[in-house]
Amino acid sequence: RQLVGELRFALGVQIVTGASDPLAVGEGYACVADAAIVTVTDAVRVPFEATHGKVPDSEFVILALGRLGGGTLTHASDLDLIYLFTGDFAAESDGAKPLGAVHYYNRLAQRVS
Repeated sequence: RQLVGELRFALGVQIVTGASDPLAVGEGYACVADAAIVTVTDAVRVPFEATHGKVPDSEFVILALGRLGGGTLTHASDLDLIYLFTGDFAAESDGAKPLGAVHYYNRLAQRVS
């Protein structure tokens, strides 16, 4: 959180001082958001998979809508995200505490959020 805040501040300073084009800064905000989503997802997924295993032949997908989906955010943009998964919805994870695929990915998405 601290690093994201620092990067957002640095990008905002670039706009205020006129050092960078606002569209380029908007792309920078989107890159920061994308990196934060990937980092949080990876950090949450590791302990989750240690407990519940993985759902075979499936993948967790995060779909960005709105400004993030378009690749340009503002300092006040929110993140409109949809969590999806591929594979068989009737499958079950292969860990010590198995979950059905729908429950598995719902719980994973809640932890990412």
